[in-house]
Amino acid sequence: MNILRFPSDEWIKTFKEELNKNKTYQEVAKDWEGDFLFVITPDEDLKKETVFYIDLWHGKCRDAYLVKGEKEAKFVFKGRIRTGRRSSEKSLILSED
Repeated sequence: MNILRFPSDEWIKTFKEELNKNKTYQEVAKDWEGDFLFVITPDEDLKKETVFYIDLWHGKCRDAYLVKGEKEAKFVFKGRIRTGRRSSEKSLILSED
């Protein structure tokens, strides 16, 4: 198993690949479209703001990358990232607190 550094361009590219392989996602998102930015604000673990762009279109991720510079999108999610602390929890939680 390859461990990816988060946040990184490699991580978001892998996210795109995995999302596009997910048949359940393809089915439930078949009528949804939109692009968004995930803006991850600095905290004790992340020293500078990081922005991911994701373009979702009818059950497919058309594009996903680490933003360098300015980018606009229809939706913006902004907050700090907390990682799951329990060994069974493999999640990242966007948090405003």
